[in-house]
Amino acid sequence: MVKLSTPRPVKAVMTTPSRAANTTYQNTTGRPIVIIVTVTCYRAGLAGATAYAYGLRGTSSPPITIGNNVGFLDVDTLVCYGMFTLVQFVPNNYYYQVATVASGTGSYVNLSNWTEIEL
Repeated sequence: MVKLSTPRPVKAVMTTPSRAANTTYQNTTGRPIVIIVTVTCYRAGLAGATAYAYGLRGTSSPPITIGNNVGFLDVDTLVCYGMFTLVQFVPNNYYYQVATVASGTGSYVNLSNWTEIEL
């Protein structure tokens, strides 16, 4: 017979902290978290224009492992506008950030909403 340890109760605390793009944060909650970030991307109709965001995480700062990405890359010269949701899991004590890239005059990426759920 295998004796299992007492399971931890699910806490599932949801917060909407004030966060900024391209800034490193550390998960010090004692539990894993999931971050859910809504971004608005506009890519100008120019050759080489991009507008995207990507999640980074890692055991040291700055984090370098890409977890997820959303947005528009340089694949054509069409004007593109969209709202995307980036979801990333972050283990306890890991560093994390949402990086944004916008190239081409008029292109932009804005963070619309940032939610963190402590699991």
